[in-house]
Amino acid sequence: MPQRAVTRTQTGQGSVMVVDDTNHAQIKLIDTDDSFGDKWIVSSGLNAGEKVIIEGLLKARPGAQVVPEPFLPATPKATGQAPAKDGKKG
Repeated sequence: MPQRAVTRTQTGQGSVMVVDDTNHAQIKLIDTDDSFGDKWIVSSGLNAGEKVIIEGLLKARPGAQVVPEPFLPATPKATGQAPAKDGKKG
């Protein structure tokens, strides 16, 4: 789970906003075991296939109608150099 999707309660438990079957935002409490790079390893609290809100958390409120969109991670920026015709860089 991307770390930016997880917030913490006052007691330190993790929480995420998910999209329910009627496209409304809901809070779910989760347990995280460890981190891996910029992601949390979630040990409980989510079910397979649940849609987690990753972007727009400041606007999302429990019970608010949302329009879910697939998350597309940013791609590395191109260097602006076209590859040589023989396939070699340079």
